[in-house]
Amino acid sequence: WGSSKTWLSVLCALKLLSDKRVDSILYLRAPVEAGKSIGFLPGDSSSKVNPYAEPLFQKLHELLDEPAIRALEADKRIEVVPPGFMRGQSWNCKAVIVDEAANFDRAMLELILSRIGPFCKVFIIGSKHQSDIKDPNGFMSLFTAFDDEESRAKGIHCFYFNEEADIVRSAFCRFVMRKLGVL
Repeated sequence: WGSSKTWLSVLCALKLLSDKRVDSILYLRAPVEAGKSIGFLPGDSSSKVNPYAEPLFQKLHELLDEPAIRALEADKRIEVVPPGFMRGQSWNCKAVIVDEAANFDRAMLELILSRIGPFCKVFIIGSKHQSDIKDPNGFMSLFTAFDDEESRAKGIHCFYFNEEADIVRSAFCRFVMRKLGVL
C-alpha cells in the first residue's frame, strides 16, 4: 500500500544495530512472485534469493550510503536467508524482519517464531490485502492472536496502517487505494 512498513522496519533494525542492541539484521521474505512465475533462477542459494531481497536493499540505499552498506555486508551484519533453510537455526541478538508476511502460511510463521532466541527483536510486516498465496490466513491469525493486552504486556505490539493518511508513498497511491475501497 505504500505505508512504509518495510522502510520503518529497516530503519528500526538499523537503529538497534547502531545502538548495539542487536548484532545483525536478518531479512526473510517468502519466495513468492506476484502474478506470473519467473521460473527457475540459476546460481547458488544467495543469487536465487537476491530478487526477493531487493526491497531490503532499496530501503538500505534510502537510509545509508554505499560504503556503509558494503561494510555491513562485509561484516555479515546483514543476512538474507531463504525461509526454507531455517530449520535447526537459533537466532540470538538479531533484528529479524519478516517482510510480506501475508505470503507465509501459519506453519511457516510458527517455524520463524520458534527460531527466536534471547535479545532478538522481530518485525513481522504484511497486509491482509497483499497476499500472493491461496490461503493468507496465517498472517491474519497470527496478527489476531497477538493483538491483545497480554501480548502488549510481553512487549508484542500490533499496528494497523489502515487510514488514508498512513499511505506515504504518494498522493496518487492514496487516491487509488481510496477509490479501490481498500481503506
